[in-house]
Amino acid sequence: MSLKNLTIKKFAEGLRNKKFSAFEITKEFFGYIEEEDKNVDAYLRLSKNSALERANKVDVEITKGKELNILAGAPLAIKDNILIEGELCASGSKILENYRASYDATVIKKLKQAGAIFLGKTNMDEFAMGSSTENSA
Repeated sequence: MSLKNLTIKKFAEGLRNKKFSAFEITKEFFGYIEEEDKNVDAYLRLSKNSALERANKVDVEITKGKELNILAGAPLAIKDNILIEGELCASGSKILENYRASYDATVIKKLKQAGAIFLGKTNMDEFAMGSSTENSA
């Protein structure tokens, strides 16, 4: 079964039914990114340690029998203009290349509460203002 082609609903069912774990899925996605990203340069930075840590927490909650949000354990890519506390957030710009977010964006707070896994930050046009689809960072 190819995990990368699952819908969120099928993914959540498989996770709850222990057909796979959040940790396994997260590792599989990082393997896929390492293989394929050299061809597209979609990711600026990966968050392997924090992603695997969050995935492990989701697996522990499942083992305890807790009712989880449908997004729990779901691996997500986050655009580089979305703030994640403590992480670099350059908005695709060299001007902000060393900026670290001092707080979580509202969407990140909600996704964290839901148990989503953040794989890393993805490239984008500078400040999300372009239409050229050129990668800027």
